[in-house]
Amino acid sequence: MNQIIDAIKKRKALSFLIFILLFLLFTNPSNTSFKNYLGLTSNEGLKKEMNFFIFSVFSYSSYHYKNEAAEFHLINEKQELHREVYFGIAANFFKYELKANNIEQTETSDSTIVVNPDTSLSDSDRN
Repeated sequence: MNQIIDAIKKRKALSFLIFILLFLLFTNPSNTSFKNYLGLTSNEGLKKEMNFFIFSVFSYSSYHYKNEAAEFHLINEKQELHREVYFGIAANFFKYELKANNIEQTETSDSTIVVNPDTSLSDSDRN
């Protein structure tokens, strides 16, 4: 009798796990739902970085366009101004905060002096 109860418990657990996976699979957000979430009218700057079937990673970048007339052709440069990364799961989006290491280092350090090891300092230069 205990074997039957154990088999039923295992079957329920497996059924519950399959139900959760199918739910996440069918509610994995699309590019269109991400665009609607941000309230944008075009797909410019939107990208689905990774798709893992039960969740996805999206990014949104805003750009600044620079047009210059060169000697023989027009130069169009696109410079990224801002980038945001979102995780999409169960038809919801969660923003992931990006941290730039270079910015944090310059803000936390007062001053850094880099000395070339090939140059030697005289005693008067050190003081």
